[in-house]
Amino acid sequence: MNVRLQDRAEVALRSLDPPEQEKVHAAIQVLERNDLGKLRGSQKLRALKLASQERLYSFRVNNMLRLILSASPSQWIVEDIMQHDRLARLF
Repeated sequence: MNVRLQDRAEVALRSLDPPEQEKVHAAIQVLERNDLGKLRGSQKLRALKLASQERLYSFRVNNMLRLILSASPSQWIVEDIMQHDRLARLF
């Protein structure tokens, strides 16, 4: 699947240290090789519960980082990259 980074995610990626950037790139490669159906049962992908109808997912990069994703039939959209602690406070 195609993976597209939103502006917010690109800024977050550039702000990470190089080792963390490499881990994010590795996670993006996993997303490129898999669609939502294949990752749905994965320990790394979790649906986020929102009040709106929008479907967002959290994809685990490592113990501290999560990719916030939306999905269409042909692509993943990385909406943001967040620290796990911050994400836990929001959801």
